[in-house]
Amino acid sequence: MIRQFIIAVTEYTGSQVDIVAYSGGVAISRKAILGGACVDTGEELGDRLTGFINTFVAVAGVSYGMETCLTQKGGNLINGVNCNSQYMRDINFPDNRYEGTFSYFIYSDTDEIIGQQCCGHLCPELKNAIGFSRQTNMPHANVILMTEDIQLKMVQHLWKTINQMKI
Repeated sequence: MIRQFIIAVTEYTGSQVDIVAYSGGVAISRKAILGGACVDTGEELGDRLTGFINTFVAVAGVSYGMETCLTQKGGNLINGVNCNSQYMRDINFPDNRYEGTFSYFIYSDTDEIIGQQCCGHLCPELKNAIGFSRQTNMPHANVILMTEDIQLKMVQHLWKTINQMKI
């Protein structure tokens, strides 16, 4: 459904779209954009939609998985949010930015839902992002609600990352 929505909006407007994805929606949106075969069903989604997207902003996203998802519910090794699942490996495999022309991520250093460390990466780290914003002492649910100004600046390409990524 996300793929079809992106395509429909792009066709209707005749221009690229901007996407702000949150939490688990980050991983789902990334696969919708990446295309290719589904790791669980083998269904072919089609080609990448990179050219359809101008800016992709991942907010408190499950980009490399969830720290607490070993093999419990939601953490299976095929299509779960375990950092070693086929799904997580699939969406993080490409060496180039495929989520759009520009990509950013916003995360909290105290996110109690997704955690921090996933298989040697920051769980919400968006591979190949051009910028990020680190929030301190902010619960998971507040990251989307209390960073609207940053999200807007990222979509408008006015965001400048102050800190360098150190993982």
